Formats: sequence, C-alpha cells, structure tokens
Amino acid sequence: MVLVEGHPYTVLKKAQLDYVREQLMEGLEKSVDSGTTIPQFQESGLRHGRFHLSCANMQTYRWLQEAVADISVSSEEDETDSLRLQLVTSAKIPKMFRAEVFVSGPPTEVPRFKKLLQGQNASLHMDRWHLQYQQSTDQGKVIV
Repeated sequence: MVLVEGHPYTVLKKAQLDYVREQLMEGLEKSVDSGTTIPQFQESGLRHGRFHLSCANMQTYRWLQEAVADISVSSEEDETDSLRLQLVTSAKIPKMFRAEVFVSGPPTEVPRFKKLLQGQNASLHMDRWHLQYQQSTDQGKVIV
C-alpha cells in the first residue's frame, strides 16, 4: 500500500494517485526497456481511497519500495509543499473506519457538524475524517 510518509491517515486525492500511477508506469517501462529487473504484479488498484499493489515476488517488492520512495506529490493545501511517499505492507496499515451519521432537523453543514462533534469528542481526530457522501432530506442530513 502506498502511504504518505509520516502521515498514514492522509488519503491521497485522485489527481495525486493518478500522478503516482503515472510515475510507476514510467519506471516500469524503463525496467522493461532496459531488460534488467522486470517488476511483476498480481494486481493493483484503489482500496478505501488508498493505492494498493500486490507484488509477485520479493524482487518486485524491493523495486516498488525504491520506486515509491522516489515519488513525492504536491500537498492539497500548499502546492509548493511536497509529500513523500512510502510503501508499507498490509500489516502496517492503520485501520480506517466508516461512520454513517443521520443529523435530524434542518440540514447542518459538514464543517459545522465536524466542529461540534470534535468539541464533544476530543479522541475522534476529526482532521483524519474524509467526507465520502452526504444527502439532505426534509428530516435531516445523512453524512458518511
């Protein structure tokens, strides 16, 4: 799994993930063209907003580990700030949980809801939460 070094809860956006894929494909093409170490993968894709790859052998894992360490992506908040990436095994991936909340009454804006929830629950780490879905109804709002 490709994660942001030092920030395992940070979920990369689509543009950032596309850049990572592009860089890895360039590295793969160079390896194939040179005929040296040719990485082999069983699968790759997005899982829970994270980029995962399944290496066919340890040689590929070592190649991928080096390739990922050489990639950095621009931060969403400050494009001049770069985020370094790292490859980690599935055993070292922090678990992410999905919370589905129904807020009754007039629809509440998500930033306000997060602020209220954080104020009441300091241990929730709202800075790690990512909005996946929201829907307003006459009775309230569903937030995932």
